[in-house]
Amino acid sequence: MIDKIFLFLLVLIFLVCACDNSTAPDTSKETEVILNKIFIAADFGLINGYSFVTLNTDGSNLEFFGEGILDVRGIDFSSDKSFFCFLSMDDNWSQNEDGSFGFPIYTCTLEDKQIESIGINATINDLKLSNNDSQIAYFTSLNKSLSGFYKLFISNIDGSNIDSLYNTSGSFNSGVGVYGWGENDNSVIYIIYHAIEFEPVFPTPFYYEIPVDGKSPPEEILNPGPIMLEETVYLDDFARVDGPVTVDSINISYTDGNYPDYYYQAKFYEIGVYPFTGYVICIFSYDLKNKKEYLIADSLIPSSQLGTQLIYSPDRSQIVFKSENGLEISDYTGENRKVILSSEIIPDFHESSIYYTIKWL
Repeated sequence: MIDKIFLFLLVLIFLVCACDNSTAPDTSKETEVILNKIFIAADFGLINGYSFVTLNTDGSNLEFFGEGILDVRGIDFSSDKSFFCFLSMDDNWSQNEDGSFGFPIYTCTLEDKQIESIGINATINDLKLSNNDSQIAYFTSLNKSLSGFYKLFISNIDGSNIDSLYNTSGSFNSGVGVYGWGENDNSVIYIIYHAIEFEPVFPTPFYYEIPVDGKSPPEEILNPGPIMLEETVYLDDFARVDGPVTVDSINISYTDGNYPDYYYQAKFYEIGVYPFTGYVICIFSYDLKNKKEYLIADSLIPSSQLGTQLIYSPDRSQIVFKSENGLEISDYTGENRKVILSSEIIPDFHESSIYYTIKWL
């Protein structure tokens, strides 16, 4: 009897061990590495003859699309980054059914790269998708020009159900733009740049909110977006790891108490003594927790092609920027710089003459 009990226990122990081994994790499989994507748009089809390109942050999975779509402006992505809308200024002014003018609005899906016109023409001012991505807000021009007279519209993203919200007229403004949509998409927030006396170069933006039901006129608002908190950081308290000494202060903006760990800044420096002066552009990062300043990149102006459009990763630990080498990605120290798109593919550019949009998807 004792022998049978002992044998039963041995069998039971064996079965338990076998079950444990069957549920053990399979270490033979490699952990999947999730790569973020970068999106680039350039006017005049300068990227290998295309206007758009996407690629992974390691430079892989390079895809070109948007052939024949030139001079793209006003790009706005859906909340899930599955599609975006934009204008193409390559065509001449086109007239809408209401008599106003603009340039064609297109949508493009990122999965199948399908580009379609929605049959509406708008000005080059910002297009904005609604928070639920079902509608679009845009301006048209009343007099086939880009100053003075505009109409604000909303429509479905397929171009249906067009509704006029407001006319802005008069020479008092120096431009308009759509800022965004209000809560629950019940209103549209737009900008009028008033040319105030003694401010001829930098018109002052004024923000207005108008309900989409048209039951009340627009109202001026002082704070159009989420509450932004600012904290001044004095850089003379930072240890400089490399690069020129900067003794300025910077205002770090953050929302809802999410204080960033890293901050990036592009700065211009004048070197030499007139008339033998030159200019250097530098891209710095600031480790705000450890109070360290890093020089990521620098280059002479105007011979260099170092852009000042800095695109951060969601956690701000990495940055993407345009250099003379092409499109580069770097960590905040600048020690792990890598070219992910060669300058042979993406051309050199001066920001004053070529329109680029770079986004972290």
